Amino acid sequence: MVKRYSRNERRGNPGRPAESGAWKRRVVGRARGAVSALLRLNRGTVAGGDGLDAAVGAVLLAASVVLGERFLDGENSPSPLRDLLEDGRRRVEGERLRAILREAAGRHSILSEGLLGRGRELFLHESPSQEASAPLLSFLDAVVAEEAAHDEWASLRLLGAIYEASLGWKASEGGLARNAERVKALGAVYTPSGVAGLIVEATLRPLLSGSTTPEALEAVSVLDPACGAGAFLLEALRVLEGEAVRRGSVGPDCIERLPWRRRVAVKCLSGVDIDPAAVHLTRLVLWLASGGGEETAAALRRSARVGDALVGAWRADLDLAGGAEWGPGALRRAMDAWCDNFFAPEARPPAIHWELEFPDRFPPCGRGPGGWRAVVGNPPYVGSRALSGLAPYLRARFPETYTGYNDLSAFFFHRGLELLSPGGRLGFIAPSYWFQNTYGEKLRRYVLATSRIEEVFDFGPLQVFPGRGVHTAAAILSKVQQEEGEGAGDHLVRYRRLGTKELAGVSDDGSYEPDVRVPQASLQPSRWVFAPAQVEAILRKAQRVGRPLTALFHIEKGPTSGCNGVFAMNKKELEKHGIEHELLRPCLKNGDIRRYGPLAPMRWLLYLDGAVEVERYPRAAAYLEANRSALVSRNEARRGRHPWWRMERPRRRALFEAPAKLVVPYRAPANRFTLDELGCFNDGGDIRVLVPRTGVDRSTLLAALAIANSALGTLVYKCLGKPKGEMLEFFVKPLASAPFGPPLLPSQGPKSSAHLSAWLDEEGPAGLVEKVLRQRGGEALVTPALALLADRMLALHRDGAEPGVIAEADEVIDRLVARLFGLTPDEEALAAAAARETRERGAE
Repeated sequence: MVKRYSRNERRGNPGRPAESGAWKRRVVGRARGAVSALLRLNRGTVAGGDGLDAAVGAVLLAASVVLGERFLDGENSPSPLRDLLEDGRRRVEGERLRAILREAAGRHSILSEGLLGRGRELFLHESPSQEASAPLLSFLDAVVAEEAAHDEWASLRLLGAIYEASLGWKASEGGLARNAERVKALGAVYTPSGVAGLIVEATLRPLLSGSTTPEALEAVSVLDPACGAGAFLLEALRVLEGEAVRRGSVGPDCIERLPWRRRVAVKCLSGVDIDPAAVHLTRLVLWLASGGGEETAAALRRSARVGDALVGAWRADLDLAGGAEWGPGALRRAMDAWCDNFFAPEARPPAIHWELEFPDRFPPCGRGPGGWRAVVGNPPYVGSRALSGLAPYLRARFPETYTGYNDLSAFFFHRGLELLSPGGRLGFIAPSYWFQNTYGEKLRRYVLATSRIEEVFDFGPLQVFPGRGVHTAAAILSKVQQEEGEGAGDHLVRYRRLGTKELAGVSDDGSYEPDVRVPQASLQPSRWVFAPAQVEAILRKAQRVGRPLTALFHIEKGPTSGCNGVFAMNKKELEKHGIEHELLRPCLKNGDIRRYGPLAPMRWLLYLDGAVEVERYPRAAAYLEANRSALVSRNEARRGRHPWWRMERPRRRALFEAPAKLVVPYRAPANRFTLDELGCFNDGGDIRVLVPRTGVDRSTLLAALAIANSALGTLVYKCLGKPKGEMLEFFVKPLASAPFGPPLLPSQGPKSSAHLSAWLDEEGPAGLVEKVLRQRGGEALVTPALALLADRMLALHRDGAEPGVIAEADEVIDRLVARLFGLTPDEEALAAAAARETRERGAE
């Protein structure tokens, strides 16, 4: 039997629950089974392709009805669907199930709209058979069981979890299959309630602290411009209600709170999404939470709108001169026409003209609030490559942000800040790469000019959205008052790195204890480094003393052929095809490179750039001809940008053939630089090479190697490089700025270099460092001493020395580098501890 609960008992907890992933998996798994059964039973009976939408809608309709019996009716009202669940364990009654669902959908218009309306069509034809009814009743049984185990807010989140999971389904012969392509195209992901709650609370709490009256509390307006199924707006309603209960503005019983919820839901909460089904679900969950009613449903149709939040025009975009009367219809046509200029015919997404869609927020002549007090959400996860159709519009509308490489979230940050009233707050979770990436520089500049960065919650390696392969952070921004101007003075940004356990333990009162407080004035458009003051001091010293690598080295990405299986070969393949030796180069991959490690490439690259006359090499030409179909299908060859047999991006051959250069993998958990004297190449672009510029001698090259691999170098690059979870990416631009070049000091000449070798032989590495540091003018000996120590480290790794011997040599180099850069003993210890932790995490 399903346990029955009184309404007050089930609605007694206004706080944010900590739901587990198992909760979602249980309900979504049952929903999938019900959808699959309905899909098999009703294939072809509903207009519109394979009927998947109708089957999903039928399941959501059933869930909405069973939740409606909990949320909409009086304390002692009948619950026919719940009664059926109790009987359904003994006997499946398809006709009774059909009658209950049809009656409920007919009684509440919102249950007959959108996706749910399509689901209702399934029950217009015939009653579900036992084959379809049993999984559907099993699913509803799970809904009732889970809602009993959690509070009412968790129950309402069920609808969004089911719908967003259904975006990854497609019809198949067996019922359902995975549809990852659709999910990727939509950029839609389910935001866990703990994450949504964390962001909403951090965004709203400071706004609520200034609202001393019930009327002021109800004036805190909230917008989600990519609302999906309403997760963030539901959290906003929960947070606002919790504050109202705390202040005594409404009573503790939920029945007393329903009129208050209705007012807040329709007056304070707004949502926009390009997906009509998602918008309907946003209206539905807010309608259920508010106790239903046709007036509420009608009001929610106005406050949750379908459209692309980024696409639209403002009155200021139009030429409204001439004194003509512009009614809403004429104004809409003019705004649509303005947007049409940027899109191919019939290709424009549905526009949201904010001043027309939300006139209460943007009244004519500038009267009124001019936006929302809070903007929250999770922008779509759509990369730059999928935005070609939007590019002309985005370039024109968001020139302060557009680079051509931004993902969609950058423009949502820009638009969200535009939609805030002065002093309002924005809270988004998005890919964290924009904090350091080159393509994020314009957005960082825009944010610094218009906002205070209040808090950053960095989820680090934690995959908040499993399967998406993206690392995320939540940023809480406040829009500066116009008179405050650019900059943030002495404002401190609160930065916190969160993991799964920490996220579950965040308190409901918003009293987060940040790990780090960073002056916003220290955040530059070139990059944002959220580091403690001690680390910032070390970084400043490093940049003051060390020369940037670009001053000493040409830095180049590895070549790419566009067809690794053809151009990169092992020894057996080479013997088979007999490729001419003159065309072959030793080929490294990311994983071949170790810190100070000897290089032993196991593959060879068929290196073909524009200078090669391939007809002079008959065996290579025959091999290429045998692989012609694969080579001509490459993107650039297909477009005629180079001969079909050539590598796509051969880079600069002379750099890779240099007699001595440094190499580093493009992705690693810690600094992994080593010396290449073999003339190694690469295929795939997953290494970077650093080739000495004219005038840079071997001693300087080796000293730079020692600095780059030192504790100081590891700490500095952790601040400068682009993080990828627990990994760092060694791209050309951050490498170029890394201050790993030894400073320019007068040379002590060959005689002193000979003395250094003798001291090393006589007294060992530690004794050598002591002598160098005690010498008058010894700072000029540091570069040759570092070069000598780096050479010794290369030999230790080549000869397979014991780990303890290598660790001791590391400590000596770290000490000498610390003295060179003027670190205090505390700073030296901090760098050593940070490097030790990083190296242990990335142990090879």
